[in-house]
Amino acid sequence: MFKRQSIKIIALLLLLSPIATTQAKIRYLFSHGFGSNRWEKYKYIIGINCLQSESEQVTSFNYPDVIMLGMPNLTQANIAQENDVAHLKSEVEKTIQNNPKEELVIFGVSRGASTALNFMALYDNVAVKALIVESPFDSVATIIDNKRKQLHLEFLSNDFCQRILENIFWQYKKNGMQPINLVSKIRKDLPILIVCSKKDSLVPCHSTVNLCKKLRESGHDKICLLRVEKGKHGLIIYGKSSNVYQKGIHAFLAKCGFPHDPALALEGEKYLN
Repeated sequence: MFKRQSIKIIALLLLLSPIATTQAKIRYLFSHGFGSNRWEKYKYIIGINCLQSESEQVTSFNYPDVIMLGMPNLTQANIAQENDVAHLKSEVEKTIQNNPKEELVIFGVSRGASTALNFMALYDNVAVKALIVESPFDSVATIIDNKRKQLHLEFLSNDFCQRILENIFWQYKKNGMQPINLVSKIRKDLPILIVCSKKDSLVPCHSTVNLCKKLRESGHDKICLLRVEKGKHGLIIYGKSSNVYQKGIHAFLAKCGFPHDPALALEGEKYLN
């Protein structure tokens, strides 16, 4: 009798006790820019100190054009088009298979950022819970126009420059996919942080902002824009606005319910638009 009563009491206590829950572990998949490689991830692990402070929780890879020493292999250069997207798709699937109990966030820079947007538009992998994209371009044409103005080469048409680009970057096609034409297909509830610098001389700030506008116009309501005053292309984290960058990312992670620094997140809210 006593034993049976004890079992009932224990069962009742278990039912009334709060169930312990653990926050999902996040794995970041780093998608590097053109002219860089997988080791670029360490800039962000060290500089932002938000990637859970553990390098083993950040997976990275090389795009096919990477040559570890010397210039990129231009015969494999694709600039966020079909081949790059296919390569990222393969890396996403591999990362998910190797880390089945973790939620995935893609962190991309420049070419790697635009590739991430194109990938999610085309494949919408539900295991990807958020995107952090720094300096993605809306289209290569915008970059060309920006460079034509900087170099006072307006007399060269964009079409002519595109054809030159096709001869330099063998896998690039001027009529191939461009992020501005695809981002509206990204699922509406995917949190996305878009980062850009007003001083970026390669991917102009307005090119990145165009993507944010396009996403919002198509119904995305979980888009955050972090537009900083200073920072060179691919080096925002080491520029004069690095502190703003760090706080802004923590604020975004807090919105997503991911591990973050509460103090930095609180300060960073004002920087997100």
